[in-house]
Amino acid sequence: MNSNHRNRIDKAIVDLINDVYKTHLRKMQSEMHLCAANCCDDLYRQPSMDNVQGCIEDCAGPLLRAQDYMQHELGQFQGRLRNCLMQCNDDVRGRIPSSTQPSDLTTYANQFELCTGQCVDKYIGLIPKMMNTMKSVLEKGPNIMDQM
Repeated sequence: MNSNHRNRIDKAIVDLINDVYKTHLRKMQSEMHLCAANCCDDLYRQPSMDNVQGCIEDCAGPLLRAQDYMQHELGQFQGRLRNCLMQCNDDVRGRIPSSTQPSDLTTYANQFELCTGQCVDKYIGLIPKMMNTMKSVLEKGPNIMDQM
């Protein structure tokens, strides 16, 4: 995969993460901090340091589960993209005869770049659906992520 393909897929993933952060995770982050501040302020229900720490950890739970969910989904996406790229490599290597001259390798390198470009295009095209799915799951709340 050339640097243009890598830059395109990296930008698409960064844009996805930034969008989901702005629309969902940032609000969850704010709620987590407000909840944690309440844990520290509530001297009657949280009398000990351990109680306060447990309360703060509970506040962080939904955001951590959301981040784990996103990381899992992005890992699955990257794994499928990697498989596509490896298939390109296998396909092109399978076409190279043992008697290939070094001057002929350019043809195969071009075939590989064409195939990897098609993988990148395909997976960039899947990002909007993945983003909608992520947003839908995040809107349903942290309990739905426990079931995934």
